Amino acid sequence: MRTDVFGAATMCGHEISSGESVERRVAWLANFGCFALFLVLWNIVFVLGTEQSYAQQGDRPPAGKTLADSTRSDSVAQMLFGRPDARSTRPNHPEEKLLQAIVSAGAGSYARYRGLEYGTKFDPTLGVDFYLMPGGDLGFLLGGHFGFLTNFSTGIDLGLRVPIWKAPETGSKIFLDGSVLFFDNEEGVQSFQTGARLGLSRYFQAKGFGVESRLVGEFRGMSLEDSLHTSKPWWWAGIEVGISFSLIGEQKPLLAKDSLRAAMRHIMSAEELDDFDGINSESELHDWLERFWKKRDITPKTPDNEVREEFERRVEFANSRFSKSRRLGVDTDPGRTIVIYGIPDHEAHGTSTSDQFSEYMLWTYYQRVRGTSNAAFIFEALRGGEMRQVWSNVPGEDMGPIPKDLPFSIVQSLPAFVR
Repeated sequence: MRTDVFGAATMCGHEISSGESVERRVAWLANFGCFALFLVLWNIVFVLGTEQSYAQQGDRPPAGKTLADSTRSDSVAQMLFGRPDARSTRPNHPEEKLLQAIVSAGAGSYARYRGLEYGTKFDPTLGVDFYLMPGGDLGFLLGGHFGFLTNFSTGIDLGLRVPIWKAPETGSKIFLDGSVLFFDNEEGVQSFQTGARLGLSRYFQAKGFGVESRLVGEFRGMSLEDSLHTSKPWWWAGIEVGISFSLIGEQKPLLAKDSLRAAMRHIMSAEELDDFDGINSESELHDWLERFWKKRDITPKTPDNEVREEFERRVEFANSRFSKSRRLGVDTDPGRTIVIYGIPDHEAHGTSTSDQFSEYMLWTYYQRVRGTSNAAFIFEALRGGEMRQVWSNVPGEDMGPIPKDLPFSIVQSLPAFVR
């Protein structure tokens, strides 16, 4: 008969009383809390020392501001901009660092000896994990998981998380998790022991939070039956579903050169991009920009450079409309289209006829794009993700096939652009 929720424990070859067992449990939880607090404080200090917003850098215009396109400047700029080679379009995204908290509930099977009988039982769980990304793909996990099989049981895991698949357009990721597990059993017969915890997690971004589902397996050693002198695997396996919240998010500060590169890579040649990446000072950047735009000035005897002004207007429009907290608008497919071809003459939207979570957008240009009399671009956003270009009739762009689930609002506008 157990006298309390923890019971008696045996550790280091001597008997431990219920009171001592409680003290050990409290010490484990206190250490867990202190380590989690250390991670939070470390990130706060790091972020406060380095964080700079797009607004501070002047890279993001006020949201909702719209600009009128100039047909004359647009046609001139298009002649000089053109489409660069594929190498010059490589992105240069700032490095992300963040700390997330994941609150989860799970259910699974718990297998071990209970008396003379070895078997599995249903075991519901609750858990809290902290996920730290210090930069790069490798992340760190610290979690606490609690089972409610017969009596309260505790597990603490410390390990690594590695992404094995990403979908930038939707924010979805699949992770492989591996951790060292410190646990007790539900009978409280022994103090904490060590095992291993492996998981395959799928994450996708919702509005304001993330949703995570996991397939998890835990190996806790070999379960012994003393009278029969036999042992069998002691394990837990199940499914966990949780909601994640970003406690701290930080990016490598986006410098003026970084934001310029994000936009200008769409109109630079590979050689110009290499020269640009080699710039190391503000004075070098200023001189390089003067030379770059001077070569494209169609009216060198006047103080104004119409091509540069048109480019800057396009960049401002693309960033004001398509920028997100961790991505400049010019780094998206619609933003790239605006930088190269200008602001469209007509725009249409609609929901897919086969997937209510898929949205389409059509942009059309009349007598403004080289290589075609009327130009069209179709973009698609899956489940609230980023708009991605899926079709265009402009030579050199992705030309097909045309999606079959386009809404009527877009289908009725296409005949003039499909030959």
